[in-house]
Amino acid sequence: MNHHIKYFKVMNKLSIILLMTLLVFSFQNCGSFDAENSINFSSQSDVSSTEPLNERDNSKENSSPSPGLSENETNENTPSGSNPIVDESENSSGSSSENDKPDEMVNEQQNESSKYKYGNGRAYQNINDPSKSKSPLSVYQSVYNSDFNTKTTRISRENRHHYSKRQAFNSDETLINLRGQIYSAQNYSLVSSHQSAIQNIERNWSNLSPHIIYGLSSDQKSFVMYNLNTNSNEELISFTGYSKCSLGSGEGNISTDDRYAFIDCNKNGKKYGLSIDLKEKRILGTIELDKAYNWGSFSQSGKYIIIQGFEISNRAFLYDKSLNLIRKVTDKLYHGDFGYNDKGEEVYAAISWDYIHYFRLSDNQLVFTAKGVGHGHLSCRNILRPGWCYYSSFGGALGAAKLSSNSSTKSVSGSPPGQKGIVGLNLVEPMGFHRSGGSSYDAQAKLSVSPSGTKAIFNSNWYEKDKVGAYVSEFLQGQ
Repeated sequence: MNHHIKYFKVMNKLSIILLMTLLVFSFQNCGSFDAENSINFSSQSDVSSTEPLNERDNSKENSSPSPGLSENETNENTPSGSNPIVDESENSSGSSSENDKPDEMVNEQQNESSKYKYGNGRAYQNINDPSKSKSPLSVYQSVYNSDFNTKTTRISRENRHHYSKRQAFNSDETLINLRGQIYSAQNYSLVSSHQSAIQNIERNWSNLSPHIIYGLSSDQKSFVMYNLNTNSNEELISFTGYSKCSLGSGEGNISTDDRYAFIDCNKNGKKYGLSIDLKEKRILGTIELDKAYNWGSFSQSGKYIIIQGFEISNRAFLYDKSLNLIRKVTDKLYHGDFGYNDKGEEVYAAISWDYIHYFRLSDNQLVFTAKGVGHGHLSCRNILRPGWCYYSSFGGALGAAKLSSNSSTKSVSGSPPGQKGIVGLNLVEPMGFHRSGGSSYDAQAKLSVSPSGTKAIFNSNWYEKDKVGAYVSEFLQGQ
């Protein structure tokens, strides 16, 4: 009996020692909690209103890629598996630490292509940038922001993206086109500087085929299709009698079925707009353009065309695909893009000083959505994620704004001046900060979003501390 009692006493002591050992081991090895400081919300900072409403610089039409650094030139700049990641939270010094998010975790998330965790919809609020005082990123270096579940990577030293309306990513998001140079969209290495007959700034990815690029020929007299796989060019339509043609003056897009495009050309001292059918290889209609002409483009569906610039540069009119006039849209069309609201209705969305807003193309109903983002650029190239458009504001913010159709009956006056509209939901998904000082047109972020809406490319000079390079921000995947 005594032996049994002693036995149980010994076993109880051993059990307690074992339990304590397990508890200590668990505390020592559990991952440290990502207790980043909460987001700092401050009153909205004043943004200079001296930026012109349509400041598109004609010099961008003829500029060639900056020579810069070939990103796969040296071993230290060539990506190898995963990017170096810097913690972007306010309590981080920017150097590696045991609390930084591991590269392996980021890569594992990116390989799960079906479970992206977009930012939570919220009313827009001005947010301080915790990396403002830090040094610029080097090529292929990344910063991670757990507040927004995003990662930002610098992908080029000097080469930059063209414009918000232009899609930089191909249809399956495996490649990026930066002014004629093709980069991998996975590790951002330079794949090739392809030689095609298409002008650099006129190159427009196919919405259907990942290896096809459309655009204007180098002599600006024909519309061309370039095949990356075969390195071959095919002329689709020749504009006989015309010269100096462009795809909507550098801001046009082909319809999402790759069928329709709006071209502007010179002829006998005048400028004309041409609606073309790429499938039937013919011109559907022509129109003489005003001296104040700014740009023109087909909508995503191919049902509508908007031309901006009649008598005043911001006045815009809506046409059908044969260039028959439907109506005037507005006297003041801000930076924007064609997209769809959350009901699947086709719209032209724009960004102004006080609201992101849209015009419903079927009836010209004006709807005000995200408030307080500030002026900047808007991209709705996220054709696989309708109902949202992505912004880069002059105040420094990047994000997505919901094009809400759920609205109050309240009618308000806002931008555009003199026009009344109804108020939709004020919901945005922040992506982070572009950190560009914007001292020049080239330095303006001009974000362009990928087809899925999970990535966005933009330009930045990192608060004027560095040369203008291209960066990609992406929503990471949820748990």
